[in-house]
Amino acid sequence: MSHGWEYIGLALVAFHFAVPFIVLLSRRSKRNAAILAGMALWLIAARFLDLFFMIGPEAYPNGLAFHWLDVAAPVGLGGVWVALFLSNLKSRPLLRCGTRGSRTRCTRSITRDSGFGILDSGTAAIVDQLEVEASA
Repeated sequence: MSHGWEYIGLALVAFHFAVPFIVLLSRRSKRNAAILAGMALWLIAARFLDLFFMIGPEAYPNGLAFHWLDVAAPVGLGGVWVALFLSNLKSRPLLRCGTRGSRTRCTRSITRDSGFGILDSGTAAIVDQLEVEASA
């Protein structure tokens, strides 16, 4: 590789491995939510740089170059994903009802048609037993 791509490769070694490794060595940084969130964003950015490094040399054979779509496409697709995620989050709780920390109250029992998918025969028997015990 030449034409500037070797610098991207060296940056990947530093930003995708060395910096997160060194930062996350200490116990204090692993217990700090702000540092973990920052490292998560750092690694997402490093991952996009890694994708650019894999695709870029073929797309730009004359050397390192950037096009506005190199940034707009991942941001646009990420925006669509976040929008769909947040819209689904409104309709479904993060925790199932009855789990520790859940603020939703259980208003119905677990049945075959309650959104848990197709149950195998062993699980269906357990659900039937739980329904009998709940109704008693």
